[in-house]
Parts: sequence; structure tokens; C-alpha cells
Amino acid sequence: MKPKSLFLFILIIFAGLVITLLVYQKLFKSKKNSTYSESLIPQPIQTYSKLPKFDLLDINGKLQASNQWEGKILILNFWATWCGPCLREIPEFIQLQEELHSQGLQFVGIAIDEHEKVRNFATKTKINYPILLGDDPQVLRLLARLGNRFGALPFSIIFAPDGVIIHRGVGELTVDTIRTKIAALIPTSK
Repeated sequence: MKPKSLFLFILIIFAGLVITLLVYQKLFKSKKNSTYSESLIPQPIQTYSKLPKFDLLDINGKLQASNQWEGKILILNFWATWCGPCLREIPEFIQLQEELHSQGLQFVGIAIDEHEKVRNFATKTKINYPILLGDDPQVLRLLARLGNRFGALPFSIIFAPDGVIIHRGVGELTVDTIRTKIAALIPTSK
């Protein structure tokens, strides 16, 4: 190769390296603040602080909207027929629904289970409050947004009449806990 050609060849290689370096910096170094790299970081789920709007089918196939329970002391209970702690708390919920319904207490069960099993259990147990079917994908999002990211059961949320969450928890919800949480919301007889 002639010295002139060798010089031109080296100059082209050098220019190519400089261009490659500039392109690399432009494309990859600036990615630190890009939306792509930010999307790789798990973002916290925003949880609800009030009763959210949702529509779910009940065990009779009728669509039920959450806004029908506005103005009541609402206890949403996520449960399943295969969940032992869920089944233990339901008889107490039936009793409290009977006792305090006229004072504004409303239980609503959301069953994460097969329709037929839920319907049979609700009939056999004589559940006296609405049971909604939670097999819709929106229910998992609802669970997460209500503070239960892992979908553990039972999971219960107590809403004040203004829709504000006053209690949320995984595990059996006891009658004592319910009475304590809602005591100030129940009208006292004189």
C-alpha cells in the first residue's frame, strides 16, 4: 500500500471510530434518564383511600355497581370456598349483617372462586348479603389497588359512609375488630 493510501485508510478508520463513539454516547449514555430505563424500575401501585367505582356480576348473573353502597358502612370481603379462614368468618358476617343492617352496615362478599361452588356455598350457608363473582381480571387489579398486592385471602376493607377506608387487612376479620372500627359510625339508641 502506498503511503498516501495508507494515510487515507487510517484517516477513514479514525473518523469511523470517532463517529461510532459519538453515536454510542448519544444513544446509550443518555438512556439513564429515558422513559425506557425508567420503565424497567418497578413502580409502586397507587392504593385507593376511598371506595373505588367497579361493576361485578353477582351470583345470579346481575351486574352490581359499587356506588349503590355509598352512604353505608361497607365491609368488602374477598374470599373463596377453599379458604378455611374465609369460611370461619362468614357466619359472623351473616350475624352482624342481620344485627346492624338497619343501622347502615352492609357486607359485600367478592368470591375469588368458581361460580357454581360459590352459588352452592352461599345458598347452603344462607348468606344474607350480596356475593359478587371475582373471576374478572379487574378484581386482581382492584385487590392490589385496595392494598393487597399478592391476592391473599381473606382480605377485608371497611369503608365509612363517606367512602373513606377506615380498616384494611389480610386474615380473619373478627367481630371485635369490626365493632371497634365502626363504633363511632353506628347511631346510638337513646
